[in-house]
Order: sequence, then structure tokens, then C-alpha cells
Amino acid sequence: MKKQQIIERVSSWYTTSGFYKQLVNFGFQTIQPFLKGKTVLEIGPADGAMTKLLTRRFSHISLIEPSHKYATMLQKAFPKATIYQSFVENFHPPQTYDTIVMAHVLEHVPRPVQALKHLKKAMRKSSRLIIVVPNANSIHRHVGVAMHLLNDVHDLNAYDKKLGHQRIYDSVLLRSHIKRAGLSIVAQGGIMVKPLSNAQMESWNPKIINGLFKVGQKLPDLCAELYMICVRNDS
Repeated sequence: MKKQQIIERVSSWYTTSGFYKQLVNFGFQTIQPFLKGKTVLEIGPADGAMTKLLTRRFSHISLIEPSHKYATMLQKAFPKATIYQSFVENFHPPQTYDTIVMAHVLEHVPRPVQALKHLKKAMRKSSRLIIVVPNANSIHRHVGVAMHLLNDVHDLNAYDKKLGHQRIYDSVLLRSHIKRAGLSIVAQGGIMVKPLSNAQMESWNPKIINGLFKVGQKLPDLCAELYMICVRNDS
């Protein structure tokens, strides 16, 4: 199935809801200190859950979204934003941006190093690229291996395949791809310790959820998601 067909199929049923919406909020809280400047480019915003949070911080927002359905939805929801319907690897940036947010995108990209190299065209020396990906070493994936639902934490499960994931990152692989693209990492960490699946945690007490978020700041390698803050390496 072609990339465009996959993204349109996913857009026909995917929405940010339930526990995943909480995870997006925790993700924004985590990356918020690293947001800089007035202009932001968000890559792959889907239904705009992160976009809505970014509007609190930035006055000028540009969005790259490959799905026609999502791009149309985003234009209605964020009329002041500039929308580009494109895959990141095909995007020709008309300008550079202070901050670029690439959350839950790189695991979908067939050639991630080349995509990151291409994205450098949208960055100045002072720009920050914020990458967020699911973590292979998340506790819930280790539990999946213990339950024989996965052979290895890096395996693509049925939901990964449904979403069009190409790989599951760990911190070593993510660092490798970033450095091979000619980027430097200035900060990194994890977002949220997640012992079970989203559906299983959806009804948990908010105090427990907040506690797991705080614990994740001390145990980044075991978190549900990894983040890395990158700058151009022009040396």
C-alpha cells in the first residue's frame, strides 16, 4: 500500500482521545521549556491535539500534514495557521523557523536520516528541532514480551502496523539517526512511565497518572516516549 493510501486510511479512524490525549498533554508539558522564538513548524499534527497547545505559546504557526482529511480539518480549526499538505521528506520550506516540533512522526518515515537532513533546510543555527517518538524500552512493551504478546520490545505489534509505523525507536537508534543527519542533541529525556496499554490505563486515578509522569522524569529510558532536542551541527 502506498504512503498516501496508508495516511488517508489512518485519518479515517484515528482521533486523539482517552489516555493518549493525556499523554499528548504530558508531552507538551515536557517540551514546553524548550520552545523558543515566535515561529513554530509542527510536522504531522494529525487532528491538532498538540497544535491546540502550541497556539498558547506561538503567534505564528505552520503545519505540515500529509493527509488531505487532516489538512482540511486543521485549516478549519486553526484558520490563522499556514497549512502545507505534504510529507516531510517532500516539503520545501519557504523560510526557517525558531522551533520545529516533530512528535510521533519519525517512526513512520521510511528513510528517517534523509528526512532529518532535508528538514535542516528549515533550521537556522539557533533553531531547535524537538523530536518525540514511542520508546521500545517502555515498561508496557517489556510486559508485553513477558506475556508472550511480543517476541522483542522492538517488534511491531498489530496497532503499530495499523498506524503505519516503520520501526520502534530506542534511545540508541534515535541518537544514531539524529547524529547521522548532522544534528547535535542538546537535551533528552523520557515522557511518562506507562506500565500497561493506553486502554488499560484510561480509567486510572489521576493522582496515579500524575505520579507516573513525575517518576518518568527520573527514569527516562523506561518511559513510554523519548524526546530529544536538536540543533544544527555546522562545525
